[in-house]
Amino acid sequence: MNTLPTRRMAAIRRLVLKAYKFSTDLRVFPPIREFTVYPPPRVHYEPSVLEDDDMMEELQDTEWCVTFPDGREALLSFTELIVFTYNLLWRKFQIREAMQEGRVAGPTLPEDDIDFEESLDKIMTEHWVRTLLEKMRLETAATGFVA
Repeated sequence: MNTLPTRRMAAIRRLVLKAYKFSTDLRVFPPIREFTVYPPPRVHYEPSVLEDDDMMEELQDTEWCVTFPDGREALLSFTELIVFTYNLLWRKFQIREAMQEGRVAGPTLPEDDIDFEESLDKIMTEHWVRTLLEKMRLETAATGFVA
């Protein structure tokens, strides 16, 4: 199976848990955004690159900054960013499903009960990459953020 190194995958798992906790903190209303993504300069100033046919190849060696509401930051490769986002959405889906089935009463589920997708062959498809990028809020020149 094609995956990221074990150490990086463990770091991404911790980031997923951190982001999920921000989205389920019931003491905060309205709920805060789990994270903000600051793309590399090329995407920052030319967001249309995300629509290019060869976007995945063009962005393969880029680094992206993810910031959390508590001020912490993580520098992720493009692949790591997609794996992080995929697994955050996957975690939310699994918890929603568990709640609908009555297995849990609230928006939490023991970490051991959550599947974490590690297969890059499954995640890094054009369909998933484009879908996940569309769901992210990228801070770019187009959104009013100036580096």
